[in-house]
Amino acid sequence: MILEVVRLKIRNGLEPEFEKGITDSLPLFDAAKGCHGMQVVRSIEEPNVYYCLVQWETVEDHTELFQKSPAYQRLFELIGGSIDGDVEATHCRQIIET
Repeated sequence: MILEVVRLKIRNGLEPEFEKGITDSLPLFDAAKGCHGMQVVRSIEEPNVYYCLVQWETVEDHTELFQKSPAYQRLFELIGGSIDGDVEATHCRQIIET
């Protein structure tokens, strides 16, 4: 299992718009091949920063299938206007669990 960690800085005052857009995007992830769920968390120290944590079967399910699909384009239609700056993303593999 691969964990995609995405850091999103949201334009001040557009946090409710982002939260609605990301909520509306959940069916896109539910339907994506290899996606095993998504969690969105909001930073306490930086309230306009959110992290999307997406579980993928493989990196390719994310990069080759989802990112090249109409669903990915739709995702950015829903949330793109609220993002401030570049989206930071990385793929991680769990090595320890308690």
